[in-house]
This record gives sequence, structure tokens and C-alpha cells, in this order.
Amino acid sequence: MVDFTEKLMRYATLAVNVGVNLQVGQTLVITAPVSAVEFVRLVVIKAYQAGAHNVHVEWEDDEITRIKYEHAPDAAFHEFPAFKAIGWESFAANNAAFLTIIAPNPDLLHRTLHYIGPGTDLRIDLSPKHRWVSDADNINEKGISFLANIPSEEIWTVPLKEGINGTVRSTKPLSYEGYLVQDFSLTFKNGKPDFLQFSF
Repeated sequence: MVDFTEKLMRYATLAVNVGVNLQVGQTLVITAPVSAVEFVRLVVIKAYQAGAHNVHVEWEDDEITRIKYEHAPDAAFHEFPAFKAIGWESFAANNAAFLTIIAPNPDLLHRTLHYIGPGTDLRIDLSPKHRWVSDADNINEKGISFLANIPSEEIWTVPLKEGINGTVRSTKPLSYEGYLVQDFSLTFKNGKPDFLQFSF
């Protein structure tokens, strides 16, 4: 049986040789979260084995990103360092290959879900003990995991019992037992339905 490390090595090889199809003498620019450092190291090894001239890694950190969202002024999100823009343009002008590795931690940036739309302004707080799950978590009666829906990018969790506040509104009519319900909206207060509005 192939162990996890070997699988990661094969994936790194696939990313370098097929994903970006790195050429001999080409520079590889990797953008990755610090949580993926072990995998990034494998990619760097494979890149140099494939003949890379240089491998440049741009690190990102979800903790720092969350801190910025919580404390930075709005103006900070409309700025991008000029030196970085010049650097990226220089890499591109010199025919560098670019690889982005994404491995976010949803627990860090999604303590509260905020839905905004026509007639909708709803906040859902997540339980401190919530877990994100997906189809990959399906287990049959024999204890074997399986995917019930392929492909699937869906993940879900549960809200804090008293952490639902605001209004959700349907932008389309709802057909219910032969009746067409229009302008359907539901307002929650501290997790409980507080006001229902609709018309036929």
C-alpha cells in the first residue's frame, strides 16, 4: 500500500511535470499557505529535479489574514504594494511558471456567515465546536468511506443555536400544495423565527 508521504510526492511530481509543465531553465513561482510547508518542500525538490533555474515561494498565513480582516481599516484592502506588482511582472516577463497551492482553514475566517442579497441580510454564528464536513465523510455500515456525489465541492456545518439573526428572502415564488407563495421572507432573532411575511 502506498503511504501518505509517497502520495504527496507523486502529487508534487504531477503538479510540476503536468500541472505547470515546468521546462528546464525555467523559474517556478509558488504561492502557498504556511500550513502546506511539507508539501511545498516536496514541490520545490521536484522542480529542481525537473531542471528549474530557481524556485521562489510566496508564503501566506490564514491567521495573519484573519487578523487583518478584524483590525485593518477598509482602505488597506484597496492597496497592493507596488514592489510586489513589479516583481510579479518581472517573473512573467522572464517566462516564469506559476503554481498556487490552496489549503485554507475555514474555521479561521468563517466564525460568522453573513448573507446579503435582495431583501436578505442574515448573520449565522457558528458553534465553537462546529466541524466542516463534506461527502467525503460518508461511511457505510461496514465502516468504509465513500463519495455519494461526484464531483462535489459542497461542505456544510451547523449554526450556533441562538446565533441566527436577520432576514432571509426568497427571490423566486414558492409552489406549495398547489399554491404559489410570493414575497416570502423569514426573520430570525436569536435563533428563533420572529416574523414571517408572504403573499399569494
